[in-house]
Amino acid sequence: MASLANQIAGTGGQVIYTAADVRRREDLVALVGLAKERFGRLDVLISNAGVGPISAPDDLRVDEWDAIIDTNIRGLLYGIAAALPLFRAQQIGHFVNVASTAAHRIVPNMAVYAAAKSAVRVISEGLRQEAGDKLRVTVISPGLSGRIWRARSTIRP
Repeated sequence: MASLANQIAGTGGQVIYTAADVRRREDLVALVGLAKERFGRLDVLISNAGVGPISAPDDLRVDEWDAIIDTNIRGLLYGIAAALPLFRAQQIGHFVNVASTAAHRIVPNMAVYAAAKSAVRVISEGLRQEAGDKLRVTVISPGLSGRIWRARSTIRP
């Protein structure tokens, strides 16, 4: 992180960084607070953290399911909870939430991940509808690269 921060600062940009674990609400509150303290505001919160171990449901990797839920769903909600009050006070702000094409097309061995990314999409859409005209909400759903996606997209449940 320090190397990237130094590159940004070296080009005249303003930058701060800190480690944060999205599974810990207090880390996201501190992150938003740091931005406000240093820059006086927060313009955009990008929620991109995610994990997606792939396994068959019969493998019963419940610890992995917990990690998916804690990171992909709770992490998103903790970010919203940290930034929304500040965005409301500023009367401006933009949430950019990263879902996945898995939220739109479910394939074998990805049910829990797909459910979590569907939750990202649904929470984001609900927030967008309730945000009013001062806040923006964007959902990005990246997918697998061409050859790999075509191979997976031929799988039929």
